[in-house]
Amino acid sequence: MHKGIIIILKAIMALLFIITFAYVVIYMLGMGKIVSDWSYTTPWEDKEPPKIADASVYPSSVEVGDNIIIKVRVIDDSKIDYVKAEIQKPDENTITTIDLYDDGMHNDEFESDYIYGNTWEATEEGAYYVDIKVCDIKGNCAEYENIQ
Repeated sequence: MHKGIIIILKAIMALLFIITFAYVVIYMLGMGKIVSDWSYTTPWEDKEPPKIADASVYPSSVEVGDNIIIKVRVIDDSKIDYVKAEIQKPDENTITTIDLYDDGMHNDEFESDYIYGNTWEATEEGAYYVDIKVCDIKGNCAEYENIQ
């Protein structure tokens, strides 16, 4: 039985080698533009957008000059490209957009702990909502709205 599995694995490896070799030869011959629409993905390639958990905006209602701390834990199979917070009034009018960081220096706890954060100083009195947009390096993006 082991011989059968080994033969199958060798056949799969040979097929992958042939596909890769053909792909390289096509591009070396300058025919890459002809086949530029060709694409293939592997079963383990990340196709899912990042997810967020434990999102918090504190406090959600402030006076002018108060700091709002935004913190969110990001979960993804790939490296994160960016995390942004869009700060809005309850009527959905955007006031500003800020970057959230995972560097341990922006109210995000520790560096590289998957918790992103930042602080924003309120410019108007009242309640605020925050939309979080997060993208990974594979181009998978998601937006989470009205975090309070």
